[in-house]
Amino acid sequence: MTPSSTRLINIMHVSASWLSAILVFLTFNIQPGYSQNTTPLVYKATGTGRTTGHIITLTISNPTDNDATVDSGPFYVPSTGRYQPYIIPYGEPVTVPAGEQVTLPLSGYCTDVHKPPVPSGDDVLSFDEWIRPGILSNDWIPSRDFGWEPDETVQVTIPGTERLLGHRLDEGSAPDQAGLIYLEAIRLIGEIVDEGGFSTPFSGNPEKEREAIIQQTFWIYTTAVRGETYEKPDFAQSTYNQFETSTHRPVSSLPQRDKDKLDQGIDDFWNTFQAVGVEAKILPRQPSDEYVLINASSSRPQCQCDSLKLEVLLFDGGECVDTIPVHTDKVSVTASVKPDISHEVASGDSLEVVIRNIQFSCHCPDAGACTPYPMKRTGGPDTTGTSSATIEWGENDADASNDNFHCQRLASESNGWNEDGDEYSMKIGFSRFGNREDNPYQCFQVKVWCVQSDCRRNRCAVKVCLPFKWE
Repeated sequence: MTPSSTRLINIMHVSASWLSAILVFLTFNIQPGYSQNTTPLVYKATGTGRTTGHIITLTISNPTDNDATVDSGPFYVPSTGRYQPYIIPYGEPVTVPAGEQVTLPLSGYCTDVHKPPVPSGDDVLSFDEWIRPGILSNDWIPSRDFGWEPDETVQVTIPGTERLLGHRLDEGSAPDQAGLIYLEAIRLIGEIVDEGGFSTPFSGNPEKEREAIIQQTFWIYTTAVRGETYEKPDFAQSTYNQFETSTHRPVSSLPQRDKDKLDQGIDDFWNTFQAVGVEAKILPRQPSDEYVLINASSSRPQCQCDSLKLEVLLFDGGECVDTIPVHTDKVSVTASVKPDISHEVASGDSLEVVIRNIQFSCHCPDAGACTPYPMKRTGGPDTTGTSSATIEWGENDADASNDNFHCQRLASESNGWNEDGDEYSMKIGFSRFGNREDNPYQCFQVKVWCVQSDCRRNRCAVKVCLPFKWE
């Protein structure tokens, strides 16, 4: 077997899960990072067999007598050699109560298209060897001192700039540098993809479309960083191989019409991957490039955000003590609302907050009502349920977005979405510190995407702040 055929088989293997979904659509319609410090906490990380999305399950046990707060990302998880490394772009602080354990589903992306994912249930590299990536500074350049080797064939850019990288990296020998540059790249890709409005065979399934575009664009970048290539023929051959595996039919047996449809879908995807890379400033813009994101999407109107309605219920010791209706006609990323709450609390009190009956409305100017669906936020526990919304919760008093004051999230089995995905619960505690008389408050954001077949999708969000009073 030749090296190239081995590489294609590996690509086919790690791509199988989402390639199967693609086929359904196509065929039938310098700051180095640092490792985690050892702590009294006990970590166990296992794979899920997935390349994209929920890639690792992390269980954290706390055998001590004190609650502990830990981060769930961002991380770069190096390869054990046989299986692929991962990048986990986002995370939130998580409290592990004394004597208890929590289990976190970590979301991220594979960084090596040529290696298979860690099988479901198998151990991932020890948590003590994970890397917390540093921040890529504006004036960062690759250096041999940190493992970079000059290579003019590496025709990708330093993330977020127009400057060619021009170096390759053995990420196994310099995992801190891999985490540093990969984290910036994946976040830039995600920002472009989250602007939405693409025209691909996945347009009817926005979440699957999002994952496929981010992962494939990221693979193009990471493969180049290693001094290797991942090009359209690789992607096409992987798709063909998976088609033949799934259908037990050779591609050559397809009627020409179906073969053309398959090839057109491959073209649409690959052009989108390239366009996203250029817009994210991880791939260079060539004079001959005619990639236009979302197929000249500006010619299509965008869904308009209209209103949000929901109910907030406060429970004290299992008893509902207040029901607060929330309604706002101002919906945007910067919109906020503060409902009228008269509930009084004391330092040391706790309440369970239940959010239910979430109703977003949005419309397409030329085609009626749009359909809201969850806006998946990569990373962090309990953010996206099966409901039509995502809830993001302020974590601590040092939160840069001023999401809470004198409030903190408490560990509870009921935290997150219920089984039906139509109610979101969070237990919060109140702690009055210092001599300040300011009343406590706790905020959360409710987010959705809105999409209609004749309209580009749009992000709709409202920040809801719950004001309380001290007794």
